[in-house]
Amino acid sequence: MREVRVEDVRAYWDAYPADHREPKAPEGTKEYFDMVRRLRYGEYEPFLRDIVGFEQYKGKKVLEIGCGMGSDGVSFAIAGAEYTGIDLTPHNVELARKQLECYGVTGTVRVMDAENLEFPDNAFDCVYSHGVIHHSLHTEAIVGHIYRTLKPGGHAHVMVYHRNSFRYYVEIMALRRIGILLLGLPGRISFVQLVTRGQAEAIEEYRNLLKKEGFSLLRSGRFLTINTDTAYNPLSKVYTRKTARKLFGQFERVGFRTAYMDWRRLPLLRNMTRLDSWLSKRIGWFLFIKAYKGA
Repeated sequence: MREVRVEDVRAYWDAYPADHREPKAPEGTKEYFDMVRRLRYGEYEPFLRDIVGFEQYKGKKVLEIGCGMGSDGVSFAIAGAEYTGIDLTPHNVELARKQLECYGVTGTVRVMDAENLEFPDNAFDCVYSHGVIHHSLHTEAIVGHIYRTLKPGGHAHVMVYHRNSFRYYVEIMALRRIGILLLGLPGRISFVQLVTRGQAEAIEEYRNLLKKEGFSLLRSGRFLTINTDTAYNPLSKVYTRKTARKLFGQFERVGFRTAYMDWRRLPLLRNMTRLDSWLSKRIGWFLFIKAYKGA
C-alpha cells in the first residue's frame, strides 16, 4: 500500500462529495438536493431509512461523523434530533449547511478531523457514521473518540464496507481484476466496457493507473481502494464481523446487519426481490454496526 496522507483523503472527498451523482440541477439548490435525496433513499439505498430509523432520535443529541453534503443530517433534523455534523472537507460542510437551510431545519455543521474530535466526553446520545471511517488512516482512533463522546447508555450506528461480501470477493477481487488484465488486449477499452458494463472514461482511468503502477496495482489493498468509489480514491478498508467486533471491543454490546447488493454488472438479478433480500442480509456490501456503551 502506497503512503496515504490525511491531506490526500481531504482533497479527494472535497472533489468528490458523497452522493454527488451528477444531478441535473445547479449544485446547492433545492432542486439539486431533492434529486440527491431521491437517488439516495429511492434508487441506491432504499433500505437506509428502515435500518437507521431516523424518527427514533427525536429530542436526542446526534453527532454524525463524515456528514458529506448533509442528506442524513437533514433526515435526523426533520425527525426532531438535535443534530451536529462534522466533515473533513470545507466543500461538504458548505453543502450540508445549504441543505439544512433548504429544508428549513436546524443543525450545527463543522469542519473537523474525526481522528481528533473536539467534543467533550459523554456529549451525545448517538454517534452516527455512514461509509466514512473505513476511509480513515487511523480508524481505531475514531472509534475511541466515538466511545468517549457517547453518553453512558448511548450507542454508535456505523456502516463500513463488508469483506465477506459478494461485491468484495466476486466483483472487485475477481471480475474487476480480470477486467484490468483485459486492458492489455487490442481494442481494450471498448471490449472491457462491453464485458464489465463500465463507463469508457472510468476504464481509461484504470488503464492509465495500470500503465503507471504496473501489475502491483492488483495487490489486494491497493486494488480494493481504487475499486471503491472512484479510481482516484486514496484509501478504503473492509471489515468482517470478527474484525469489526474487535474494532469496537470497548463497547458493552455490538450487533451487525448487512445490506446492499450492487447488481449493475448483473442486471438480470436486479428484479429478483426475494433473492436480493436473502443475499443482502448475508453477503451485502454494507456492514452496519450498532455498538452500545455501558450505562
